[in-house]
Amino acid sequence: MQEGVLGSVVKWTMGEFHPNAKRGIFALVVIFAASPTVQAAEGISDVLRWRTVNDLTVPTTASKYSHQPEPPHWQVGLTTHFYDGKAHSENALIDAVSFESVSLDILWRPDIALAERWTYAMHVQLPYVSLEPRSSSTASGFDNTSANASGLGDMVFTPIMLAYTMDDHWQTDLQLAFYAPTGQDASTSKPSLSTEYWSIVPTAALSYHQPVTGQYASLHASVGFNTPNDKTDYDSGDIARLSATVEQRVLLLGGMVGIGLSGVGVQQLSTDSGKGVSAHSKSTTTFRTWSWGPRVSYHTAVANAVLSASLMWQNEFATQATTEGDHVTFALQVMY
Repeated sequence: MQEGVLGSVVKWTMGEFHPNAKRGIFALVVIFAASPTVQAAEGISDVLRWRTVNDLTVPTTASKYSHQPEPPHWQVGLTTHFYDGKAHSENALIDAVSFESVSLDILWRPDIALAERWTYAMHVQLPYVSLEPRSSSTASGFDNTSANASGLGDMVFTPIMLAYTMDDHWQTDLQLAFYAPTGQDASTSKPSLSTEYWSIVPTAALSYHQPVTGQYASLHASVGFNTPNDKTDYDSGDIARLSATVEQRVLLLGGMVGIGLSGVGVQQLSTDSGKGVSAHSKSTTTFRTWSWGPRVSYHTAVANAVLSASLMWQNEFATQATTEGDHVTFALQVMY
């Protein structure tokens, strides 16, 4: 019997990884599978913050296959997220939620001399969010059973983005991001567009690129450490997030067209705490969500710039204490 498509992709990807990388991936999967059952995160914060993460890698010029401009240079992009989900169990804090977000992403790679094969960059993300949560209970953290809100969301600032080019195909990234509660606060008639707490998120990433035969793969692992919400005296539990992408790229339409798969897992790691826990939570289960689906991408050179676009659809499964639905992401970037 022939191998399925997914089995072939996994076999190819794991075959390319170094032994140490394989052990690291296995350890991350064990962490997600064996996470303890603890209290769910506050309100709709998981929807706002952890479903709209943009995975980034620093553009480098250390590889002989790199077509990136020499520093200093900018990377500017627009990322649009669409999500619609419904609760599938009584543990969910909200019955359903829909949101759209458009984020302006600006990455700057200065001309800073670091050690050989090391590259530095910084990044800022400014989102505009439209949110419609629906709930039959006030335990979700907002007053109305169905309310719309639109406005600025929480800003993301990543002052530390370090990349190490191991060889012409492998790259490791180390990042430190700060999620600031700059979004629109809740009112008596509308839900909040902000989580109303800070998150400190370190990330480690590993990527592989073989431009001759067109294979690309990346893995991002991050942990979000959340500060207390002083307004509600609620301290949301820390979060682990794991994402992976595999693509086969071919020369087409004047550039490189990629077709592949992507997947994301988000798991709450620690118990919520604070006096506001009993007021906002009706579940004693940590929230978790897995999602996966197809993606397509396009990369081409235009004048002295590099243009990239990607479209991704993901279907959620094995969710716990949150909604389950579909997520569509479209991203457009230009580097110059």
